[in-house]
Amino acid sequence: MIEISSAQQLALLFPKSNKAISKILESASPEQLKNLSEAKDLKAILSQLMNDTLDTSKSNKIILDILKNSEFFKELGSFSKEMKVLVELLEAENNPNKKIDKLLQVLKLSLLDFKQGDSAALKDFVKNSGVFLESKFLQDNSPKAELHKALQDLKSLLTNSNEKATSPIIKNIQGLLNNETAFSKNTDLSSLNLIKKELGSLVSSLNGLIKSSTEPLYAKEVQILVTKLQTLSQGAQKNESFSLSTIKNLMHEISSELRISPKDTSKALVTKLEGIESKIENIIKDNSSKPLLKSLASALQGLDIKNLSANELKAFKAGQSEIQTLSQMRFEEIQSLKFDDVKAFFAGFSESFSSLGSSNTKSIFDIIEKILSSLKQTEQAFTQAKVPKDIKNWIANFDKELSKSDVIFSKDFQAKLDKILQLSMPSHLLDNKLLQENLQRDIKALLLGIEKELSVNPSLQTNDILKSLDKLLVQIDYFQLLSHLSNASYLYLPYTWDGLQNGKFSFKNKDDGSCYCEIDLELKEHGKLNMMLQLFDDNQLNMNIYTQSIPLKEIFKTHIKELREALVKVQIMPRNIHLYEFDERKKNSYAKTEALNELGFEVKG
Repeated sequence: MIEISSAQQLALLFPKSNKAISKILESASPEQLKNLSEAKDLKAILSQLMNDTLDTSKSNKIILDILKNSEFFKELGSFSKEMKVLVELLEAENNPNKKIDKLLQVLKLSLLDFKQGDSAALKDFVKNSGVFLESKFLQDNSPKAELHKALQDLKSLLTNSNEKATSPIIKNIQGLLNNETAFSKNTDLSSLNLIKKELGSLVSSLNGLIKSSTEPLYAKEVQILVTKLQTLSQGAQKNESFSLSTIKNLMHEISSELRISPKDTSKALVTKLEGIESKIENIIKDNSSKPLLKSLASALQGLDIKNLSANELKAFKAGQSEIQTLSQMRFEEIQSLKFDDVKAFFAGFSESFSSLGSSNTKSIFDIIEKILSSLKQTEQAFTQAKVPKDIKNWIANFDKELSKSDVIFSKDFQAKLDKILQLSMPSHLLDNKLLQENLQRDIKALLLGIEKELSVNPSLQTNDILKSLDKLLVQIDYFQLLSHLSNASYLYLPYTWDGLQNGKFSFKNKDDGSCYCEIDLELKEHGKLNMMLQLFDDNQLNMNIYTQSIPLKEIFKTHIKELREALVKVQIMPRNIHLYEFDERKKNSYAKTEALNELGFEVKG
């Protein structure tokens, strides 16, 4: 078991819990910063960052620039490969150590197989990457105090319930709150097992109370769908995003859920929603640009292009390929594209063959004009048909009916119930036990555990083992500092494969619900590959791909259609996917906000 020491708790990295670190990050002098940039090794850089004698005020941004631009940090290498090296070195030792072997077996589980990796495995890796180790200490409140508060909050909510069946449940909760043994510091495990039974009975009663209602209007799933609908409709009105098919599909899903309700009010909501769906269906039928795109693709094939220059021909062929892809896309994929981007694409594409003369190209320009008109009319028709207003009114009626529901169907009630369920395990009520469980698979905690065992067993220490262990811990410290200074999350790539030399990624959530992710890879055959992604309005995606390799860029072009289809298949709508050469990265990033520039984003308007 990984032990929690007071020294480790005092060594927290984050400023909220370590004032010395906060002062360091705010007060590095120019001389010390100069020394940092000239440090001869990784450890020297981190040592100076951690030095508590810094006293001249300096901004975090300067230190962040050093972290990002220092050649030493750029040459950290692959964390996953280095971890494999450490595992092999320790397994090759002639003097096995049971404690180290146990830690090693858990450490090996964190090495992910790229071919078999899934979202659940990646989410688990992020949690246990070691970068968030110290934050786990910060979140470690007394579990008994948490349980006491959760029970009190639950009792307050139930007091406001109109359900008759809540009275005996409130009495049970009060009985638990009056049980001094349950919240005593010296409660033994046998007493906690009895408390577990009472909590289990309480949770069972509350779940039964919720399930006794068959009204889908109060279902959490329906409320989530309605929130999505509201977000998408508002985005369309602001011209931030516009996906008519996604809105229509959401409405259909909500209608399907509410249709089974026996309540007249729910039936009325379904009828109104179906009326809005019908409006959208008519807009789609009247404004489909798919036939026009097919006509354009056909017309381009018959165009005589032998008089184009080499550069014009290259641009023409690239544009023709894009149009061929567009003509094969479904309506919802085409309609998810941003109008201004499509307009800009056609403007650039038209330049590639404008030298051929109007007599040869007039029909093509006419089709392009009709396509743009069709796409624009779809957005205009959405507003002119007063669909946004209809959706807004419908949601207001939905919320009005929802407000009449009992408190036991609220999100707050469910959150308290989930908390009690988590704390119902006897071991979780013992101080530090829940934290101990959280640490058992944390990579930094495991590495520190191995380091501790090596310190008391000199016979196991070899230069290679110590060097490898130190290199891994330095990398985690680096990503922790980078994450804090950027107000984002930076992590090493958990995968390895033969063609990968190094990799890392970062992500940041914004207050408006959008999320930004940057993936940096260094490939043996193709050099540097950078991908910037922006996810907004729940399922709308922008993606910029930058590569040093022309052959790799061509591979992406060949498979761009499959990429779009794969994204749509999992309900992610690719608004923009752009391919660039690596030296174009600074010119074409995502958005101009200071916070996002720290991640390298410049989001298009």
